[in-house]
Amino acid sequence: MKSANLIALSDNELIEEFRHAARELGEVVVNWMPGVRETQRLFAIRNLLRQRGQQSRLKLMPLLDDKDPYVRYYAAHELLALAPQRSRSIIEESARGHDAIAGDAKGLIRDLDNSQYKPH
Repeated sequence: MKSANLIALSDNELIEEFRHAARELGEVVVNWMPGVRETQRLFAIRNLLRQRGQQSRLKLMPLLDDKDPYVRYYAAHELLALAPQRSRSIIEESARGHDAIAGDAKGLIRDLDNSQYKPH
């Protein structure tokens, strides 16, 4: 779905798009495939949710309990500023894996602990 088409979606529809985009990006990352399109899609959704405000972003909270670990990870990353403890625990859980997402999660934890990354 093009970024221009995302604008017309309701918050709930946008959250569902985030779920699909996170799942697809996770699959691409762990299979070491180029993921430019998937990353751009997830960032476009993220940016639109941020533009809509905190209440829209908080609608990502149910994704922290999604059955898909990639969905949980990317939702936790996005919610670090709004739900820091819950998000951090999911990111730490992701870091215990043995795939590329685990490597990303370990780097994120390191950057958080060293104050090199500040959640938005």
